[in-house]
Amino acid sequence: MEEKNNKANVNMTSNVKSKVNKKILIFLALIIIVIVVVVVVVINNRGKSEEGSQVGEQGQTVFYREEEGTKINTSKELAKTKEFEGLEISNVSLTEFEDNSTFTATLTNKTDGVSGDFFLDLKFVDKDNNELATISCKVDPVDPGQSIELNASATASLANAYDYSIAKQQNNVQTENVDTSEISE
Repeated sequence: MEEKNNKANVNMTSNVKSKVNKKILIFLALIIIVIVVVVVVVINNRGKSEEGSQVGEQGQTVFYREEEGTKINTSKELAKTKEFEGLEISNVSLTEFEDNSTFTATLTNKTDGVSGDFFLDLKFVDKDNNELATISCKVDPVDPGQSIELNASATASLANAYDYSIAKQQNNVQTENVDTSEISE
């Protein structure tokens, strides 16, 4: 009888130990999950200083992220919809691969007549309004209400551009600077 009690005590002790071990494992698993979440959040937020920018190694503001060797501009100012002589420029994308920058945007004719068939200068500036480069591009004729893709490229590093302005060329010579303005949405 005493032997049965000893076996019962041993079984109860092992059951208690098993339950305690399960609780410890669950607790440790929860701690590991919390640590992983905290590390991911810290890594994702590290270096961010303002919307669309990060602080670089030398303390300068950086307006791009890298994906597989391509730098993709993230400046909120550069991405804003702009208007120029009745043409709306939206869906702006600026990328750089091996110091070759590509600007693409959607250009929509908001006028009542055909517009286009001229050259534009796109002047890119940094956060301090220092000119990085100017790219010329051809705007083909666009019917009222229609859209085309605007493309321009340069062998210049523009991934860190903060904003750009638009100037119309006359006979491939810049004649005037025209301020761009945001379109309220």
